[in-house]
Amino acid sequence: MLDEVLAAFRKTLGPLSESPPAWYALGVLCAVCGLREDARAYYEMAIRAKPDYPEAQFSLGIVLAELERYGEAAIALERAKEGLGDSFRLRSELGRVYFNGNKLDEAVHEFEAVLERNPDSLFILRNLGTCLLRMNRIDEAVRVLERVIALDPGHADTHRRLALAYHRKGMDERAEYHLQRASEIDSHEPGGED
Repeated sequence: MLDEVLAAFRKTLGPLSESPPAWYALGVLCAVCGLREDARAYYEMAIRAKPDYPEAQFSLGIVLAELERYGEAAIALERAKEGLGDSFRLRSELGRVYFNGNKLDEAVHEFEAVLERNPDSLFILRNLGTCLLRMNRIDEAVRVLERVIALDPGHADTHRRLALAYHRKGMDERAEYHLQRASEIDSHEPGGED
């Protein structure tokens, strides 16, 4: 079925089907259909033909991250940053890619850059706190995770991360409190224990 859709797309575009925008569009279509390797190939074709194509670089970075090829994903996203600028989405994706690729200093840099403009982004604060915890920068992790709890006290995973941080600090009473809070939150979630 997808082959038929791709053939119809190429036929509709006619001679334009062999152009960077068409290859980019085919990459998007493949990505939406879950065909990550095909999407990667089309994005790379678009970039080879037009190296300064930041949208294709960005999309290539996302699909490479989904393929767990974090080093290549980071390179593509850094190239996209040159053309797309300093967007929230790009920097947060780059931080996530660095984090998943265990480039934690780089991840912290990207997360902090996003927080300069969006200081209350729960997604970024949670990622930064988790990153700092993984780096064993416990005091900083506690400060960030406590901020997340202040903004969103009902997030069980944040309570668990904070419990781990407090345990590492030897503050087991505080750790136990946050584990208990996580358990209470989980029991009130749909599908949780009654």
